[in-house]
Amino acid sequence: MKRPSNPKSDYAKKLSKGLFETGLKFSHVKIENNFSSFFSTDTQHTQDMGSNDFLYQETILAAYANQRLALGKFSMLLGLRGEQSFTTGNSVTLNNEVERQYLNLFPNVSFGLEDLYIIS
Repeated sequence: MKRPSNPKSDYAKKLSKGLFETGLKFSHVKIENNFSSFFSTDTQHTQDMGSNDFLYQETILAAYANQRLALGKFSMLLGLRGEQSFTTGNSVTLNNEVERQYLNLFPNVSFGLEDLYIIS
């Protein structure tokens, strides 16, 4: 397995009644799995019981933006995160490769009262 690569960048800007935050993140993982399963009744006869060489690769591009507001005793957070994913799984043994690409959006809304209660 190779080490994952996860660079990211964040930015925050204080506003008169709150805080604006935004950021980007990149993630890349590559995994190689060589699974061996054999059964042997003696030293001359060995049977493969489902060995498999599997390669997996995943890349995720993510971005987010949050707006925090303070209005007297009340606070509010509005946010949105988006993730574009690219995955490839390859069973070398079975000669079967599956590729997927998808976009997910994650909205967020939170309300608070004097930092005592938070409703999401």
